[in-house]
Amino acid sequence: MEKNIFENISPKNEQIPAKKQSSQKGMTRRDLLIGAGASLATLAVGKKIINIAEDMHNDALLDKKLQEIEKHIAERDLSKTTHEQSQITYKEKEIIGKTFIEQIRTSDTVILDNATRKAIYTHWHEEYTNHDKKLRDGLNRMQPWIAEIKEVFRTYDIPEEFIYLAIAESHFDIKAVSSKGAIGPYQITEKTARLPQYNLTVNSWCDERLDPIKSAELCAKHLRDSYVQFGNDWNMALMDYNGKLTNIYRKHLLKKEETVQIRVRPTKHSMQKGETLSSIAKQYNTSVKLLKRANKLSDNMVRTLQIGQKLYIPQEREEITFEKFNTWLEEQINKAIAEEEKQPDYTVKEKDTLSKIASQTNTTIKKLKEINHLTSDVIHPGMNLIIPKQVEKKRDAILKTLTNFKENINYPGKFYAIRDVIFEKKLDNTMRMQEKTYKYIDIPKINSTHLEYTIQKNDGIDKIAQTLHKQLTRSYKSFKQSVTYIKKEIIQQNNITNPNKIISGKKITIDIPIQQPTTLLHIAKKYNINITRLHKLNPAIRSLNAPISHNTKIRIPK
Repeated sequence: MEKNIFENISPKNEQIPAKKQSSQKGMTRRDLLIGAGASLATLAVGKKIINIAEDMHNDALLDKKLQEIEKHIAERDLSKTTHEQSQITYKEKEIIGKTFIEQIRTSDTVILDNATRKAIYTHWHEEYTNHDKKLRDGLNRMQPWIAEIKEVFRTYDIPEEFIYLAIAESHFDIKAVSSKGAIGPYQITEKTARLPQYNLTVNSWCDERLDPIKSAELCAKHLRDSYVQFGNDWNMALMDYNGKLTNIYRKHLLKKEETVQIRVRPTKHSMQKGETLSSIAKQYNTSVKLLKRANKLSDNMVRTLQIGQKLYIPQEREEITFEKFNTWLEEQINKAIAEEEKQPDYTVKEKDTLSKIASQTNTTIKKLKEINHLTSDVIHPGMNLIIPKQVEKKRDAILKTLTNFKENINYPGKFYAIRDVIFEKKLDNTMRMQEKTYKYIDIPKINSTHLEYTIQKNDGIDKIAQTLHKQLTRSYKSFKQSVTYIKKEIIQQNNITNPNKIISGKKITIDIPIQQPTTLLHIAKKYNINITRLHKLNPAIRSLNAPISHNTKIRIPK
């Protein structure tokens, strides 16, 4: 079982010092490491221990070792699929094969009914019952975070058992990366993370998908949104979290509303002050599209609706249920299989005989006749024949087609099987009373100054950066940034695509912090915390020296 990353972090081992009068002006890497004292004397990088104490007074060696730690953090390649996620994907394909193999032996279509869903659940239940180490390891990794994750799910009124989606998704591997680019314990894509309703930070120095609490919060919000959107059905919410086909299904239903026959209700609705078509549709459990069709309303007419205007109320919109989605999903799978099967194995040509075809395809006349239901040896040009040797390849093709739907086939059975094994083996017992071993601190806002500069003839970016640097160092004693830093900010903040070609007379504006920005190294010194422990508490921060935004909350040991 993986060692608990929060082991030995407790008030006994990490005493937070009393508030002191100290200044961080002009703080160097060496200052930070020396100031952190014994807790920073050695740093663990993977399985390697880097001894810093020996080199506290050797700037070159100290800088080299800090770079080694930075490199270890930066080497977490978030573009490559992690081994654990590859294994999860392989197992999902294997379960699909076990479930459907009997169906595809006798047919070119599949059935996705309750019996099939139960079989999927049973296969997953057997898998995790017989091989529960993945569950135990995942729960062990989850344990330090469990108290706050439960708080998050309660806040959004999500059933507490759904916290274990992180076990189904990644075995609670914070560093997990899937083949589709989903990252973190709850497996979130960058596109989803950046949606306005979730708004996680994803950039080169901070990726909040790696943060167990931030990713849990997105998961809880997503489940709540999906639950409402898909007919207050938790099974559909689970399907929507894990696979993209639920949204395709919803678009399919919206498309149907364009052509479905309108059936109006006996009583009309009288428009009231403040009402909209959307609020009326919600009141009558119908849709705006059906309302517009029932009343033959164009977009312009919708904008000019009057109080007291009478509206026909159409039938209720089609109900979204797990059973109906399954029926639709089965149709999509079988359409994909049929597309795969469109081309025949062999088309009979002039002068072909069964004997000749059997010889060419390494089979026998008897097998050709049996599989094609032929009662004689007579064949005709243009006939399509199935070649026995190709049957196995066809089965493989069908299985491959099925794996393209694996997320929506395996869920929600996979999740419920994992949940049940956890409860049956009482693996959750150690999770219930776990208290938070960390607390949050706020990052103070850094004062900045606004500068403007008009480009002069013969000016270059380097010269401008040097001029502004002199101005800042004269005006602010606390300013310790380099000329290179200012040059970089000028280019970024003014969207300069070619620094070698700047136009005289053009005005440059720049906002520059006049204090040292807060980093994990600053916090490590201030609170006398081992830097590797601090980073494990804040896995979203991808660099020890990255400036941390003032609206970010950082965890430190209690």
